[in-house]
Amino acid sequence: MESYGEKIWNELFSSQEWGRYPSEEAIRFFLRSKNKLKMEKIKALDLGCGQGAVSWFMAREGAAVTAMDGAPAGLDRVKALAAEFGVRSGIETVLGDITEPGKSLESKYDIVLDHYSLFQNKEERMVSAYKGLFELLNKGGFLLTCVFGQNTSSFGHGKKISEKTYTDITKGSFVNRGLTTFFKREQLDEIFLGIGFEIEYRERILLERDDVVDEKLVTCLRKPQGQKLGAL
Repeated sequence: MESYGEKIWNELFSSQEWGRYPSEEAIRFFLRSKNKLKMEKIKALDLGCGQGAVSWFMAREGAAVTAMDGAPAGLDRVKALAAEFGVRSGIETVLGDITEPGKSLESKYDIVLDHYSLFQNKEERMVSAYKGLFELLNKGGFLLTCVFGQNTSSFGHGKKISEKTYTDITKGSFVNRGLTTFFKREQLDEIFLGIGFEIEYRERILLERDDVVDEKLVTCLRKPQGQKLGAL
């Protein structure tokens, strides 16, 4: 079966269980957004869903979920994992390129999560994906995107593709994880505001285990109620 993105992820999903539970930042975002939307039925997109750790949670909280990924081995696990948590409906799986979501998706969504997925692409493909997600969001809808910052130990170690992007990383959490793009906060804000998003909130989560540091840059974005077009 065709796969998209970094091939390493399809191999990892084929060989091991990868992520059963959503992160605190994903839970916090979804419940906050759900409360603000005050809708009877929310349509949610879990972009780069992996094996569905966030998908089952959103479905259990009442959302109609589209779980999209480029790795067939991850998608094959989504509904089985959901069933382990008592969720047996409410999740549709879609195989496709997460940097071009509009090619595989026709629906509009109230909530979209990029839960540490898009950052494993070159910057220009990430920007293209964010533009696509802007179009897929309903007015007033929310997007959570999670990437890694340049204070991460892996940044600067490996084969340099561009100022922000490395592959064949030799240090830190991203060894054997394929291509990775790292940002500074101001660079992200410029991208999001240029597209037309409103920034609801930002989080910086610094994790340090032994000598390895991971800087998580988490951003909650909203599509304006009255759509405005950005410069990008």
